[in-house]
Amino acid sequence: MINWEDCVIDQVDRTVEVTRGGHVIVRMALGDRAEDWTLLERRDENDEIETRWRSGPLEITWRHSAELVWSTRIAITNTATTAERVELPLWVTTGEDRTVWAVRSDAEASIAVLGEPTDTLWFDLVQGSVLGAGAGTVLGNLTLAPGQQHITRLRADWVGDLAARSEGRHSSLPHWDFHHHQSTVFLEHPDLAVIETGGRENGDGLTELEGGPGERVRTRLAGARGTIDFTIGFAPSVDEAVCARLQSDLTQWRSTLQGLAIPTPAQAVLAQHALASGGPLPDREQIAAAVEGAVARFRDEPSVLSMVLLAQQAVLTGDRDLAQEAVELASVLTDTTGFTLTWTRLLAAATLTGAELDPFLARQHALLSATAPDLGIALLLPGAELEVQRIARRLGYGLRGSRIGLEDPDLDAYEVALLSQWFARRTDDSRPELPWAVDHGEDLVIRHRTRLCHLAANDALSDEALAWLLLADDGG
Repeated sequence: MINWEDCVIDQVDRTVEVTRGGHVIVRMALGDRAEDWTLLERRDENDEIETRWRSGPLEITWRHSAELVWSTRIAITNTATTAERVELPLWVTTGEDRTVWAVRSDAEASIAVLGEPTDTLWFDLVQGSVLGAGAGTVLGNLTLAPGQQHITRLRADWVGDLAARSEGRHSSLPHWDFHHHQSTVFLEHPDLAVIETGGRENGDGLTELEGGPGERVRTRLAGARGTIDFTIGFAPSVDEAVCARLQSDLTQWRSTLQGLAIPTPAQAVLAQHALASGGPLPDREQIAAAVEGAVARFRDEPSVLSMVLLAQQAVLTGDRDLAQEAVELASVLTDTTGFTLTWTRLLAAATLTGAELDPFLARQHALLSATAPDLGIALLLPGAELEVQRIARRLGYGLRGSRIGLEDPDLDAYEVALLSQWFARRTDDSRPELPWAVDHGEDLVIRHRTRLCHLAANDALSDEALAWLLLADDGG
């Protein structure tokens, strides 16, 4: 056991745990549980823990020491007489009130255990290789010759200023992993040689990266510390993503005697927007007829997106009865997820057509008075800044890299939409100071909206999630 600042570092079996006041800050587990590991030796001193293991032909020594910083060193040695492939998993997890965010680009890597913006445990890779592997991390991705050893060293300290720490870190990498497809990413690497790239080398250590919507461009650079391996994703705008998704969704629409049948309110909302935006569509008249059919079919379905569908159609047609039905749906919603993203649409429909807003206002009041409001409502109440910080933490406070752990892009899209709406309501005087890794909260929204549109272009985002982004992008 090691006492480090106000934390305790201890190792049980192949898992190291850092706690503060009994609360888990981070757990690091080495290797897969299914693997056969044998403990050869353990050594504990005042400020150091060292364990030595055998797994097949590999011998692994894991040492922790802590003074001003916490250093962890993992040495992998091939004891066989033949070459061995090494991909050693390192599982990094944390408690519910923290998020693990990482850059894992081979020789260029960091892992941030994010709590409050001023309370982050930050690991920098000092030696070795760290790569992403789904929800996990891999140390090394190499072949060891007989007797050869590979060492990974990480150094951790507490960070109180994310912007200062992130500035200058990973300077050989672009500041963000996703960009609009019409932009060019300029990569400056005067001290690094290009091993391979999907971009265009211009000499003097400058490479230009470009790609179409949904494409990823890989680049590998060689430097003194090893290989830096990363990809940049290119994304459509929200409007472009909606039009592209609609063309894909068309293949799912069932043909009936009355025309094409749109299967879900979400797809109908996307189609409705694509028509209004003037984007490229194969048969606008046929799609318009399908939207009209969806309005008739979903007008009695008590869902937030059905309500949006009716309200938007009322704005387009001036139909007061349709606007009134949209308003009435507000009083019978059983799931209010996304409700706050629709308010301006309901108000526009009622204002334009003269529909009565009383059912909507009554439901709005009830939700605002609820003892356990959903997230959208919570962001309208006093203390909303705490929810904003929680969302921002899940999204890495704007740091480049990605979350380690269970990915939920649909939840990300919903929270990005709510965060976008929250910042849009702030005046200059009411904007809080944000000790994040970006200058403005809107920058975090833009970065993750671009990431999510890249996922949408690869069918990794649901129609409902894309609709949330659309509603926020249009102003709610």
